[in-house]
Amino acid sequence: MGTIKDLTDLVTQYIDSVDDRKFASELRDIQKMIILIQREQSVLQEQNAKLQSENIKLQKQAAFSDTSGRKNKPKNTNEPSEDMLNVLHYCSECNEGASTGMVQNKFQFSSAKAELLLGKLSEEELIDYGSLIMGQDIQYVPTQEGLELLDENDLI
Repeated sequence: MGTIKDLTDLVTQYIDSVDDRKFASELRDIQKMIILIQREQSVLQEQNAKLQSENIKLQKQAAFSDTSGRKNKPKNTNEPSEDMLNVLHYCSECNEGASTGMVQNKFQFSSAKAELLLGKLSEEELIDYGSLIMGQDIQYVPTQEGLELLDENDLI
């Protein structure tokens, strides 16, 4: 907006300094256009401020509904991948659950892929922590929903 003001000041200076006044009316027209642009810019800035405020409110509402609606979220809305089903099945076969390292070794996955699959299964509430002993790897075991999914897919 400072540039527009500078332009307005410059046009005003030219109007005042034109000796023959030949371009004075054209410069006044330009000055009027600049004033209209300033008004439009002001309106746009107000709209932008309102939209930013509304956006913040919507983000807060979304964050609140995510945390409050998490328990009511429908489970297993996405079909699990074959790898996810295999890992879930493997966790069900291990007496005390399966660790990330065990999944990695069994399926020759990278550490990142094993953690990703276990994370997705955990998010979908298909596995849970079987044991949490300090200094030992976390053991994952299937939840009731996980066992039901395995049964639906004839894996148990």
